[in-house]
Amino acid sequence: TSPPTPAPPEAAAGIPRVPGTPTVIGAAPCRLPVNMRDDHTDDEIRRFLSHRRIAVVGMSRDPSKDAHAVPLYLINHGYDIVPVNPSAGEILGRRCYPYASRIEGPVDILDVFRPSCQVLPVVLDALPKRPRVVWLQEGIHDERAEEAAERAGADVVFNRCMLAEHRRLVAK
Repeated sequence: TSPPTPAPPEAAAGIPRVPGTPTVIGAAPCRLPVNMRDDHTDDEIRRFLSHRRIAVVGMSRDPSKDAHAVPLYLINHGYDIVPVNPSAGEILGRRCYPYASRIEGPVDILDVFRPSCQVLPVVLDALPKRPRVVWLQEGIHDERAEEAAERAGADVVFNRCMLAEHRRLVAK
């Protein structure tokens, strides 16, 4: 008999495998080097923030978490937020999807609240939705996921809080 096949890294990280997406080998580390972020200009960030439909992967029902407070702030500023969380049916009165690939209609921004080591499968799942921007929240960075998004035509923002950038550049 042959030895059992090891589980893919995303399974070990607690990420359910999305049918039709590749298995991830060598996922990114879960910690981001201090002060590392993308090199987008303020004008580029303003342009990204002009997109209105945002899928929030890892959105939380817990009001004490940033993954709840940031989307709530964005809703209050006119954004169409689509929650993505496989353990919730609804968040903030909005239908929740288990995966971004299952969202009905287009997605302008994929906003990710997952540890860096869990980002690649999330991004690969979402690419068929053709997001214009993949936004990795503060503390999140995965070069492989970012390269995949850029190859698919998306702009990538990493290690930036969407709420903080909106307050700084748009809601003056």
